[in-house]
Amino acid sequence: MTLFKRTEAIVQEIEATVAELSSSSSLPITDQKRKLDQMIGKAAEVAPSITRLRKAASETDPAKKTYGEGMTTKVLALCDKYDAVKPSVEEQTSRINGAYEVVQKEEALKMQQEEKAAAEKAAAEAAARSAAEEAAAAKRKADEEAAAEKARKEAEAAAAKKADEAKAAAEAKAKAQAASDAKAKQDAEALTAKAKEEAEKAAAAAASAGDKITLNVKSNVSGEGSKTVEIDTLDTTVLTLMEAIEKQLGVAVSQQRLIFSGKVLDKAKMLTDYSIKPNCSLHIVVSAALGSSPPSRAAAAAASSSSSPAAASGGG
Repeated sequence: MTLFKRTEAIVQEIEATVAELSSSSSLPITDQKRKLDQMIGKAAEVAPSITRLRKAASETDPAKKTYGEGMTTKVLALCDKYDAVKPSVEEQTSRINGAYEVVQKEEALKMQQEEKAAAEKAAAEAAARSAAEEAAAAKRKADEEAAAEKARKEAEAAAAKKADEAKAAAEAKAKAQAASDAKAKQDAEALTAKAKEEAEKAAAAAASAGDKITLNVKSNVSGEGSKTVEIDTLDTTVLTLMEAIEKQLGVAVSQQRLIFSGKVLDKAKMLTDYSIKPNCSLHIVVSAALGSSPPSRAAAAAASSSSSPAAASGGG
């Protein structure tokens, strides 16, 4: 492409941009500024070419002429077109730069306001943080004081509890000792009473050792009535009495059941266990086997000799 064609294309582009900027006032100022800067750049780019073309078309020396008459006319017309659009470029430059400067100032002011608001916000946040830290520190201190107070009270309570436990232990020990002393006293008294009772029994046994003790025995056998049995002492077993009955009355031990005060006597127990006294009356229940096994002669004789005084006395 020749210099003329390139220059002509740029001049046309500048004219088109001027026309667009003149009729596009609603276009954002930042877009207008961008197009203006592009147009100014192209105008600066094409200015040397215009100068060169103008000089070549204005040459009067036929030997130095570059263009013919027709081309010279076109070149000069292009240069005139460039000169004609320059005022419009300057006008748009003044208008757009002024508006852009206002926008720049507004944006700068807005930025300042935003920065101020951000600084105020940061200061408020810092103050809030500081207040929160102070509140947290105050709370920590209060919690520490409360914990210390709680620990003190717990220590006092523990000491009081320990003292109460020690007191209770001492009281329990004293009670246990008192109970032990009381039991020891009671045991001693019981032993004394038992020794006394045994001494009385021994004395009674010694007193009656030289005399026979008579007991009345009432039989359930028809016609037998009441008979007497003699034993050496009451400090003996029920079995000894039953053996005496066998010897004196002829009733075998295996056929006897002795009853006193409504109680059946246990062979293994002592007569004194039932509070049997001299001349007491006992009941004897003779089993049916008595008739099938007659008593021996010695037993019958003993029974006869021992029952006669009882019959004469009429029993108990």
